[in-house]
Amino acid sequence: MNRSRITPSIQTQARQVIEITVVSLALAGTVGFANLAQAQTAPTDKSSDVTAQQAFKRADVDTDNKLSPAEAAKLPAIAQRFKSLDTDRDGFLSAEEFMAGSKAPQ
Repeated sequence: MNRSRITPSIQTQARQVIEITVVSLALAGTVGFANLAQAQTAPTDKSSDVTAQQAFKRADVDTDNKLSPAEAAKLPAIAQRFKSLDTDRDGFLSAEEFMAGSKAPQ
């Protein structure tokens, strides 16, 4: 088997898993962070925005700029909050709804 053909695929998959995990952890938060977020407004972190945008694009398999429940299932922290994040109740998460959910305390 040609290892050079396998390595990029494994690297790509690993990068996707890491990005999804980071976003899931960021969205899941912790009790301490949630309490802190309620006590004060956290400044916007541009790198978190970029990571969330990347996660949204990777999950948006059909590239229609919205996430279906099936696409959101790839991000457990989003999947469990899907209905509450779907503010327009159209059954999909727009990029705006996703980004707002990634910044909001749970």
